[in-house]
Amino acid sequence: MLSGYILNVVLARFLGPGSYGVYGIVIALLTIVNLMQTQGVPQALSRAIAAGADERGAWRTALRVQGVASTGGIVLLALSAPLLASVLDDDRLLSGLLVAAVAVPSYALFATIGGVLNGRRDFARQALLNAVYSTARVACVLGLALAFEFTGAVAGFALAPLVAFVALAPRRPRGAASGSFEWWPLVRFALPSIGLALALTATMSLDLLFVKGAIADDVTAGVYAAAQNAARLTYYIMIPAGIVLFPAMAEAIASADRGRQRLLVKDGVEGAIAVVLVLVAVMAGARVELLDLAFGTEFEGAATAFELLAPAIGCLGLAYTLASLLTGSGRPVPPMVVAAAALVVQAAIGYPLTVAYGMSGAALGTLIAAGICVAGQALLVRRHFGALADPSRVGRLVVAAVGAFAIASQASSPLDVIPICAAATAAYVGLVLVLRVVPRRLQRRRR
Repeated sequence: MLSGYILNVVLARFLGPGSYGVYGIVIALLTIVNLMQTQGVPQALSRAIAAGADERGAWRTALRVQGVASTGGIVLLALSAPLLASVLDDDRLLSGLLVAAVAVPSYALFATIGGVLNGRRDFARQALLNAVYSTARVACVLGLALAFEFTGAVAGFALAPLVAFVALAPRRPRGAASGSFEWWPLVRFALPSIGLALALTATMSLDLLFVKGAIADDVTAGVYAAAQNAARLTYYIMIPAGIVLFPAMAEAIASADRGRQRLLVKDGVEGAIAVVLVLVAVMAGARVELLDLAFGTEFEGAATAFELLAPAIGCLGLAYTLASLLTGSGRPVPPMVVAAAALVVQAAIGYPLTVAYGMSGAALGTLIAAGICVAGQALLVRRHFGALADPSRVGRLVVAAVGAFAIASQASSPLDVIPICAAATAAYVGLVLVLRVVPRRLQRRRR
C-alpha cells in the first residue's frame, strides 16, 4: 500500500492531471485483465499444494493454464487499445495499453510462484516476494517515468513483477512430476473466484471511464483518478481480513463446527465494519486537506467526488470480506453473482449520472452499486451461516465514527491535517472502548 501511494502521489505531481488521468485508465484496465492471472489459479494452486497434491505436477499445470489466460489477456488489451483510443479520443491510450499488454505474462509468473509459496505456508518468502515486487514497482515506474514520462510509467508496471519472480525463482518446484495433475479442478475453482474479483475491481474502476468519456476536459479525469486512488486505501486495508478469514472458515467447515462458523462471521464482519468506519470517517472529514497534502492544490476539485467514493469503496471492502467467508465455505458462485449484478447496475446508471452531474454523478453511481453489492453479500452470509453482525455493536461503532468525523473535519490546512486525523482516530478508539463495543470474550482472550 505504501509503494502504491508513493507512486500515485509522485506521478500525479510529475505527469500532471491530464496524463495522470490517462495513466489511471490504463492501469485500471490492466488491473482488471491481470485478475485472470493473480486471482483464481494461484488460489487453486495454493489449495492443491496445501492438500498434499504433487507440487511439481500442480505447478506445471498451473503454468499451462496461466499461459492460455495470459495470451487471452494480451489479445484483449491489444484489440481494445485502438477502440478505446478512438471512443475516448486520446491517442495516449493506444500506446499505453499496448505497452501494458506486455505486463500480463509477467504478472502471471509472479502470481503463480506466490501461489506455490502460499500452499507451502512459506509465508516469510511470500512476504519477501511481495516486498521485492513493491520496491521494484516504485523503482521501475518512477525511474522509467523520469526517462520516458507516461509510456515509461506504464512500462515500469510490466517490469516490476518480472523482477520479483526472478528474485524468488529458485524457490519454484523443480524436477519431473511424480504423476499427472488435471487442469480442470484448478479452472473449476478459479473461474468463480476470478469472476468475483473482476466484478469488484470493475466496480471500483468503471466510473473513471465514464468521466473520461462524458467530460471533455482532460484535467477532470486526472482529478477524478486522484480521488479514486485515495479512496481505495480502505479496500486494500481490508484484503488481509479476507486472506485470514478464507482459510479459517474452510477449516471450520471441514470440522462441521457450526458454533465456530458463526463466531467467525460475527467477529469478522464486526471487525471489518469497525475498520471501514474509522477510515471512511477520517478521510471524508478531512478530505480537502488530505487531497492537498497528497496531490497538491491542482486536485482540490476531487473533494466532492472523494466524499462519495470513500464510503463507496468502504462498502466494497466490506463486500470483499463477506465474500471471503462464503468462498471459504466452498460457495464462490453466489457472491460472484451478487458482485456481477452490482456491476450491471453501475454500468446502467453510471454514465447517465456522470452526464447529468459530472464527477459527483460518477461517484454516486459507484456508491449505489457498492451499497447493493454489500447488502447482497450480507444477505447471503446471513442465510448461509445464520449469523451476521450484532446490530447494537454496529450502532455504537457508527456513533464512534460520527465523533471521529467531527474531529477530522476541523483540519484546516495540509500542515495540521495529519495530527488532527491522528486525534480523530484516537478518539474513535476511545469511544469504541467507552461504548463497550469489543465483546468480553475477546477481551479475555487478549489477556
